[in-house]
Amino acid sequence: MANMAKYEQEITQIKKELDTANRLKMQSEARMESLKKDNEKLVAEIKEFGVEPDNLEEEIKQTEAKLQELLKQAKEMLPDKDVLQGKVGQ
Repeated sequence: MANMAKYEQEITQIKKELDTANRLKMQSEARMESLKKDNEKLVAEIKEFGVEPDNLEEEIKQTEAKLQELLKQAKEMLPDKDVLQGKVGQ
């Protein structure tokens, strides 16, 4: 009879662990579905900018290069530092 109680206890523990595993599986599936929807939304937003998601990294690099070039041009258009500090003509 002692063995029977032990088996029942093990079965009860297995049921608890199975319930926990099923609950975690359902949570994981719900999270996965949420992440898929988020991904679809982001892909749509990226495409609205005229960029294919697969080309996003290259597009970022090109945009950064353009930005650097524009910043360089803007700095070249600024007057000399002495002029900005009012030191010219003194």
